[in-house]
Amino acid sequence: LIVPVVGDFGTSEGAIARVGEYVRGHGSRVSGFYGSNVQTYLSNEKMIAFCRSLAALPHDQARSSFIHGGGTAPFRQKLASCTRRAISF
Repeated sequence: LIVPVVGDFGTSEGAIARVGEYVRGHGSRVSGFYGSNVQTYLSNEKMIAFCRSLAALPHDQARSSFIHGGGTAPFRQKLASCTRRAISF
């Protein structure tokens, strides 16, 4: 299932959280998440919320991927870099 999401990615109650609720409610996991270059446009506060929302998505540590303009990375790697960036703010 591919679900295009349009909304505020910079709030903990925003679009990503709603996707997580839907996926969790159906007993599934996110296998791939396309984030484009959304991080470029987020303020420090919104970046922290974005990272928290990503971390809360139901995903498979070993198999889920984060897809962005620069390619594809394991979801866990994206979460680690996202957390480091958020902490540095």
